[in-house]
Amino acid sequence: MIMNNPILSVIIPCYNNGKLLAEMLDCCIRQSFQEWEVIVVDDGSTDDTPSIVEEYAAKDQRIQFYHRDREPKGSLTSRNIGFSHSKGKYIIHFDADDLISDTCFEKRVAFMDVHPECDYATFKGRGFSMKDGQMVFHKGTPYGVNKVDGDLLMGFLTTHYPFSIWNNIYRREAIADYEWDERVKVYSDFSYAVPVILKGMNHQFADIAEEDYYYRQFYSKNNMCASAVNEDKCASTVYLVSKTLKSLKERDDYEKRKNEFLEFIVLHYKRLILGGNYSDARKYINMLSEFYPEGIVESFDTILDRFSKAKHNKSYELRVYWAFYDHFHYSFDKTMAIHTLGKIVLGRI
Repeated sequence: MIMNNPILSVIIPCYNNGKLLAEMLDCCIRQSFQEWEVIVVDDGSTDDTPSIVEEYAAKDQRIQFYHRDREPKGSLTSRNIGFSHSKGKYIIHFDADDLISDTCFEKRVAFMDVHPECDYATFKGRGFSMKDGQMVFHKGTPYGVNKVDGDLLMGFLTTHYPFSIWNNIYRREAIADYEWDERVKVYSDFSYAVPVILKGMNHQFADIAEEDYYYRQFYSKNNMCASAVNEDKCASTVYLVSKTLKSLKERDDYEKRKNEFLEFIVLHYKRLILGGNYSDARKYINMLSEFYPEGIVESFDTILDRFSKAKHNKSYELRVYWAFYDHFHYSFDKTMAIHTLGKIVLGRI
């Protein structure tokens, strides 16, 4: 089947995961809605991923295959390349190792058709693992529900993500001039979602009970989020946090949002400290000093100094870890929580 004017474009970056990608492509081929194109962009795979995708593309011309032909390497560059080749009225970004329901395309397109005011909409997803060849779905609240009372920005700033990008379908005209930031190496969903929110695009949670996306949960060395604290990712996060704070600074509610953002900031700082990335933690603190009061920066300094001298004493690590959660994560006053944490590290509490 040839699709010259597809209604829906699905963009999938891939790297060394051809066998799992084949399962996703099988899901696409089974869709009840047929007016689609799938654009797969390879990020330099060294295994048999290209030959697997080429075989699918030869059988179904709605599946297009491209190779990343420019720098920088990464899934975000691949997503931008995929978008440049897309033609659909609606855009979806999927991951290569996940699965979807047979009616995913149909229900997402139908929702957008009957909500012309909506720039992008969110649908539910659920995590799964494979056990003895069978899908085992994870219990609990599905991903992509309105758990932030519609305040999407607060959700992302406080790390309570209301959705991942694969939960969403976008109206092409709304995001036509908006690209993924290719300097970002980690927290990629955050890097795409927050600027869209700040642009004030109309968003809705779809009123559909069933999940249509199933995200695979397992450790993979090819997953960019498997570690957030190598040197490139640390530099990327300094850039991303600074960029976000500068954007928030243009808003009337800057002080409120800056305070909310401390949850994200402390989460990454904890990862740096527990990972022993002390030089990168110092760069992170230096960047934060441009935006936050001296007292908060001093608390970060105290934690870094005491932790770097602790030589990874495990009981000390656990003490700081629980300090974050007991005195920061569940605190309403984020500033006071960080000061409390500094006192804990100093042994004054």
